[in-house]
Amino acid sequence: MTSETRPTFRAAVSGLAGSHPLDLARQFADRNLLAAYYTSLPASRTSGVPPALVHRHLALLLPIHGLVHGWAPLAPQRLQELIDHEFDRWASRRVVEADVMHAVAGLGLRQRRSAKRRFGALAVCDCGTTHIRYQQATLDAEHARWGMDPIRWDVRSTANIEQEYEESDLIVVPSRFAYKTFVDRGQPAHKLAFVPYGVDSDVYHPVSKADDIFRILFVGTLSIRKGLPYLLEAVGGLNWPGAELTLRGSETPESKRLLGGYRGRIPVSVVPPQPRARLKELYSSASVLVLPSVEDGFGLVIGQALACGTPVIASTATGGPDVIEDGRNGLIIPPRDSRALQDALTRLRENPHLLGTMRLEARRRVEDARGWRTYGDAMANAFAKALERQRRPAAQRVESQVREKSARCCW
Repeated sequence: MTSETRPTFRAAVSGLAGSHPLDLARQFADRNLLAAYYTSLPASRTSGVPPALVHRHLALLLPIHGLVHGWAPLAPQRLQELIDHEFDRWASRRVVEADVMHAVAGLGLRQRRSAKRRFGALAVCDCGTTHIRYQQATLDAEHARWGMDPIRWDVRSTANIEQEYEESDLIVVPSRFAYKTFVDRGQPAHKLAFVPYGVDSDVYHPVSKADDIFRILFVGTLSIRKGLPYLLEAVGGLNWPGAELTLRGSETPESKRLLGGYRGRIPVSVVPPQPRARLKELYSSASVLVLPSVEDGFGLVIGQALACGTPVIASTATGGPDVIEDGRNGLIIPPRDSRALQDALTRLRENPHLLGTMRLEARRRVEDARGWRTYGDAMANAFAKALERQRRPAAQRVESQVREKSARCCW
């Protein structure tokens, strides 16, 4: 299929609570490719998707709200598993005729099975993280390294996710880093597509910075997974008057323990989650955003910060290398390396000209090629190629797999 070929198929898109599946549904609706959108979001949150195509499980809003705000009567991990199970069960009973059934990993096994059985739909597994086994091994090692309680992984949930991988016709991941974890664990390259996430430049754009503080910003769950201990180690070794570390995100038991042990001279402030409309002010107030994750499928905050003209320091265990040109609009560092992070921060602190140039480049590069429309085009092409492969005779399909085994779908 050439780049000029306009994809023609109908896809059902399933996502529990917004984020990139909602943007995908909007993009497909705009191209007349959307057959249905399954979500728990209310109508006020799904603008851009035709109401007639939206199926809502509104009963899940309350438990999701409780989970986000820590009001859950159950352990958060257990409640999340129950929510995912119920959403998948509910959506599987409402599948509509479509050529493609897209669903997020962890809550789409039944939906894809139902759509494939009833309509022969292409089964697409959307994985926003790394391979589940890589994720578990990495986080187990990090929890042990920092003396934290081990994570109690649910054996059944893990088995279900691995079953999703096996039964899917296409697995979509948002970064080369995530892509490699699937290939390393035996998934054939022809079954994978690499499609980085977009960013809404109308929502995220620069606003005036009201002070001259060298503000180091972190946005995300305050966790070992996101590299919080390495960030605290790096900043804790600096003595910079007029600097501060701002952490915006939900606190966790591990973050409270880590922050309790912080003894650095740069002050640290914790900002609770804020409405999306206010994030541009937070990004714009920062000198640099830091995402030193040890395991991260992509990191939407990278594109959001860049769109606000804020350079980003990101680890190679994120989508940073797919968005950041090292030394131009940000810096790339190894994961689990506090010294490399400290050196990167020092480089920007001691070189205001470089920092200013990066701010200009950050916004320009996002405007050039990082919108959700580009994401929608790439996903549509990935689905069309997978459908074409599925419809070929077996012999032709084997020959094509050999020829295209290193092919990727990217921006």
